Amino acid sequence: EFQVSASYLGFFLCLTENHRLKSSHENNLIFKLVVFEVVNGYLPLCYTAFYRQNLNELKVQLAAFLLTRQLFGALVECGDPLVRSYFFQKMMSGKASKLNRKDTDKSGLTTAEKESVMTPYTDTIEDYVEMLVQFGYVVFFSGAFPLAASCALLNNIFEGRGDAFKLCNGLQRPFGERVKTIGVWQIILESMGYLAIAVNCAMLVVFGHFQRWFPSLSTTQVVILVVVIEHVFFIMKAAIMYLIPDTPAWIETEIARSERRQHEAMLNEWRRHAGLEKDKDQ
Repeated sequence: EFQVSASYLGFFLCLTENHRLKSSHENNLIFKLVVFEVVNGYLPLCYTAFYRQNLNELKVQLAAFLLTRQLFGALVECGDPLVRSYFFQKMMSGKASKLNRKDTDKSGLTTAEKESVMTPYTDTIEDYVEMLVQFGYVVFFSGAFPLAASCALLNNIFEGRGDAFKLCNGLQRPFGERVKTIGVWQIILESMGYLAIAVNCAMLVVFGHFQRWFPSLSTTQVVILVVVIEHVFFIMKAAIMYLIPDTPAWIETEIARSERRQHEAMLNEWRRHAGLEKDKDQ
């Protein structure tokens, strides 16, 4: 319910802002939805970690969020469009059964008629937000629950098959759209990576790990040490992002070869047409 309310509120706010470009509208909508989901998904965990400072309760909460919430969300995500399409098809098949048509199945409906009553697949924002929240659970709080990454991996295996089942059986066939990158989601994920370093360093201080490792240090010295370590990890993350290219060298080589072949094919085709025109003139 919160996700639906947040979607309507974010969409309403973007409409009142009246963005000139569609891309600007979508980017601002994504940022608003991410803020709403971050507050809804991470606030209870932050309250337990930094206010109550209860590590055992944090483990239980994170395990519950990763298992029950993700499982319930997957069931609703796949079941809701299937139930809707089932009842709509039942209503239509009662009327279509009176017609004698050969291009139908047992329900008396064609494939196009079945798909017409299915829920449209509007965009990928909802799927991205779901994965973004899960990514935050892992990078922010996996220090308290090390099995978080394993739970997320297991969920993603079933999530991929569930999404494929949903797209093939419960939703209208979407139209593909080519894009170069994932857009603003890349900026959000990179920002969450930096924020995760700060959150994990703060948790080490809150739960007293640094105090046990360095008992001779005062509170001020511990804070300074944590800040130094935090910035070292910031630099390491930025260096790794800079040194590892987004596109491997062999893929860039294959892309260049493909573009060269296309260019040569177009040039040969132009030469062939030019030669034919010359022969006609002669």
